[in-house]
Amino acid sequence: MSLLRRFCILILLLSSSPSWAISVLFINPGKQSETFWLSVSQAMAAAAQNLGMEFRVVYADRDHLRMPSLLQKTLAEGPKPDYLIVVNERQMAPPLLAIAEQAQIPTLLTLNDLTPEQMKQFGPPRSHFKYWIGSLYPDNQQAGYLTGKALLTRLVQTQKPAANGFYQLVAIAGDKSTPASQARVQGLQKALQEFPKVQLKQIVYGNWGRGLAAEQMNVLSDRYPQAAAVWCASDLMAFGVISSLEQRKGPHKEVLVSAINYSNDAVMMVKNGRLTTLSAGHFMVGAWSMVLLYDYAHGRDFIGQGTQMQLPLFGLVSPSNAHLFLDRFSPHGVKKIHFSSYSKTLNPKVKQYDFSLESLLQ
Repeated sequence: MSLLRRFCILILLLSSSPSWAISVLFINPGKQSETFWLSVSQAMAAAAQNLGMEFRVVYADRDHLRMPSLLQKTLAEGPKPDYLIVVNERQMAPPLLAIAEQAQIPTLLTLNDLTPEQMKQFGPPRSHFKYWIGSLYPDNQQAGYLTGKALLTRLVQTQKPAANGFYQLVAIAGDKSTPASQARVQGLQKALQEFPKVQLKQIVYGNWGRGLAAEQMNVLSDRYPQAAAVWCASDLMAFGVISSLEQRKGPHKEVLVSAINYSNDAVMMVKNGRLTTLSAGHFMVGAWSMVLLYDYAHGRDFIGQGTQMQLPLFGLVSPSNAHLFLDRFSPHGVKKIHFSSYSKTLNPKVKQYDFSLESLLQ
């Protein structure tokens, strides 16, 4: 971005901002100690700083049942935020949206939209929940498909089939109810249709945790000793799988492993070959939600591009492009992103939002 363009955007920021800073509260369903969820919050904070917004995050520490009471407590303590961002983690969005409705706080869903069953009950944004103004979420089926296809390609190219002539695969998904987990498995199943010589022996649910995934991998290794590949729905679960495989040694050390989610550790594992393939980039969706809210607060409603936006935010990390991900998505790199250049308020020539991974890695 040229110096002149940055100066013009700064002038627009100063002239278009209301007399108070727009405040946003994010109910983060994860733990601050989890790299993915911390990265989501850090990217949102970087966007807020770049756009001159106030941002606050509170963590539910993986206790989805606690999220409604946590939101009520946070709102009761004040101050009341101008906007709220929540996640449909384990399908807990409806009670959160009901609280926001009562408090009359415009709210965005991010990362997970309502499920089809929930949509039948509550309808789209701005209907039953009038203060639910929209959803912005990644194409998680794309992530499952990208990692699945890359993993299965390597499997049939580099490994030997089992005694029955088929290649054997096991999978560790996140949980049974979160839309992102369901969609990632659907993506894997789509990839499997392209590989008729691969058998998916079993899917288990690691609840997104490293420790449980390691324990499950110990069992799966004994149950399916000829399984030569493991598909994982997250990086943390993949770390658990790799730990289990490396402790067992023997032929298991050659088992291929895939993962989804960005973390520096995961990207480094791709670089050194411990992780076969990784799909990453969607943690930025929270930051893009901040851009939408900035424009919405300044009278630029995103309804023309749809109130439920599913974005293809994932890309495959390889040894050849790992340095690009590490440079752009490190905590320091995220702070250097000019989120203001994506705003329609600050860039009147922008007609459609381009939140693609390619635009970030250029």
